[in-house]
Amino acid sequence: MRKTELLEIGCLEATKKMLKFSKKEEKKSRKQRLQKKMKMRKFEYEVSVKICKKGEILAVSFFRIKEMLAGQVQPEIVVFLNKKERTYLSYLPREAKWRTATIIKIMGYFYGSFYHCTKRDWALFRKYFDTECSRWTPLKVSSIRSIIEEFQTDILWDRIEERRRQETNEWDQVMSQIPVLPKDWERWCRKSAITQHYIFYKPERKGEGYCSRCNTRVQGILPKHNQYGICPKCRQRIQYKSKKMQKRIIHKAECTYLLQKFGTNQMVIRKFNVYAKFHQKRDFVPEISWFETRRVIVEKDFSQTAYYYGQYKDGSYRWRESLYAEYHYDFEGNKGTLYQRTLFSLNQGILKTSGLYELQKNMKMVEPETYLLYRYHCPAIEKAAKAGLKKFVIQSIHKKSRLPNHRKLIEILGINSCLLKQLVKMDGGIAGLSWLQKMKNTQKWISEDILRYFEKHNISTIDVAFIENQMSPQQIYHYLRRMEKESGLPVEKILTIWRDYLSMAKKIGENLKDSIVYRPRELERRHDEAVIALQEIDTKQRAEELREKFPNLEKVCREITPIYQSLKDEKYAVLVPQKIEDIIKEGKALHHCVGTQECYFDRISRKTSYIVFLRRQEELEKEFYTMEIEPDGNIVQKSKDYNRTGEDYEEAEPFLKKWKKNVLKKIRNQEKDPTKTQVTLWTAELSAAYKDHVVMKGGKYQGQYLSDVLKAEQEAAA
Repeated sequence: MRKTELLEIGCLEATKKMLKFSKKEEKKSRKQRLQKKMKMRKFEYEVSVKICKKGEILAVSFFRIKEMLAGQVQPEIVVFLNKKERTYLSYLPREAKWRTATIIKIMGYFYGSFYHCTKRDWALFRKYFDTECSRWTPLKVSSIRSIIEEFQTDILWDRIEERRRQETNEWDQVMSQIPVLPKDWERWCRKSAITQHYIFYKPERKGEGYCSRCNTRVQGILPKHNQYGICPKCRQRIQYKSKKMQKRIIHKAECTYLLQKFGTNQMVIRKFNVYAKFHQKRDFVPEISWFETRRVIVEKDFSQTAYYYGQYKDGSYRWRESLYAEYHYDFEGNKGTLYQRTLFSLNQGILKTSGLYELQKNMKMVEPETYLLYRYHCPAIEKAAKAGLKKFVIQSIHKKSRLPNHRKLIEILGINSCLLKQLVKMDGGIAGLSWLQKMKNTQKWISEDILRYFEKHNISTIDVAFIENQMSPQQIYHYLRRMEKESGLPVEKILTIWRDYLSMAKKIGENLKDSIVYRPRELERRHDEAVIALQEIDTKQRAEELREKFPNLEKVCREITPIYQSLKDEKYAVLVPQKIEDIIKEGKALHHCVGTQECYFDRISRKTSYIVFLRRQEELEKEFYTMEIEPDGNIVQKSKDYNRTGEDYEEAEPFLKKWKKNVLKKIRNQEKDPTKTQVTLWTAELSAAYKDHVVMKGGKYQGQYLSDVLKAEQEAAA
């Protein structure tokens, strides 16, 4: 449809009859409002429709009654329809814009709206769409928009189906060329794809049974239910099952791969989930079934196009191309058995430069898709696979290592031919290779036992870089073995502790060149000591900062000690901290804020309140309760670990009452009355907490206002 021709059809202005009709609707609406009869809508008709036809094109204009009354003669939208060519186009005259969206996307939904048009326009529309609506009524006219919506929706679905058809036809064309399964596929699945096999026997005839792997009767066995053994015929590991005690066995799915020639220079990797069922009714003859889940087309350069069997956009299940061709770069998670009889011929062609044939010889399970995908991105891995470096290949795939693409393998690995033979001999991985590279660079020999130990525990030169300047590989080997024997910890854990210990020792300031430091006898104990020492250093640094801010704090603590540390009984005692470090350690030990919040140190320096420690007599060095007290001995707040207060505090309350009386007595004897001034200071801080709406963020009183908690504590103590 040409846009210039569409605009000449003549549906861009409202007719005089339409304007006259809108005024008539307004009068009717005004009359109804005066009579209070109208409840739901202002107008009986909300939209007026104008229909024009030119050739095969039908133009439908939509005018709103309200807008026409306001003087707007242009339609809100004009929809041009071509039934023969099955096309449509919309025009917004007020914005002078063309839209390809459907009418419902442009105008939105209008529920229960009546449309108005002349009988001539209705007849024209009905004839164009061959509708069965013959009688002209407001309800029928409202179907104009529904018919347009249906017409546009049908066209959209036709376009969608055509796009999907083009997409699926390409897939179906590729899938139609997939070769058939080998003739011995079921037999191979039973013998090799299923890894768990059984010998079923009757209890009364224990000398003979049926082997599910070789599918024959065997004799000369001494079975016991659920025990493992060896089949005397196929020499495979089996499990004995009594036919009377076992009713059925249903195996979980096992993964297997089939590689087949595809086209001229292509190959297809087919992934199957194989299932096995054994039923007593069928005399435990295995029922083998399989379900193909994935197909990967491999090109000559090992690039891949993957397909999987799954749900399509229309809800059906079919073969479709995978958007994530490289979705599983996981060699271990998708390993499965590999059908062997097609590999030799493929190795003469497309797989000749892959290394897959050599890799799978020494492996029961492989993941060919991941390996060939890695071979596509890293061609050098072929040489490592052909050399027999199975462990190195698998680790390289896991780490997505980018190997340099040199002509010789020794140039790729950075070692010489002698060291390469040693790497192949011990089936070394990335860790073993790092030590061989170190041997070449330093020209210092490392024994095979040490290399195998490092390879076994996956210890590379990077893992011991923190100690390599102080110790040789031989010394590291002997030290790790000794620590492994003494502590019983795995080598990986010992290395972590050792690394952390030396890092802390450096911060503490110890001499890392001293063998006693970098090679300690009791590593765990020295590690714990370093942790404590590092905490003490942090405590000292924090204490120095607080001393600069509150220089008289420790002097105040010494002055109040005779008053507040004068009473003790058989169970409890109150101690006054003598140093800032004591308060910080108390806060860290009990995990509360007394050692971190400067407000407590500020109150002590101003003699507003003091911090004292409640201890048990039997454990004076162990933290019990931290208390904040007023100068008259009144306990403002108390808390043990994590700001909690338990029943053990109630047991100590009788002692604390005696202690408070003793404090007041000491104060009177010294003829000092600090209550007036100090309570005023404390009351001021309490008022500030109330004014700032400070909320407790943890502990027993979480969510409550600090002022309410302090007031309740003060009243309870009094």
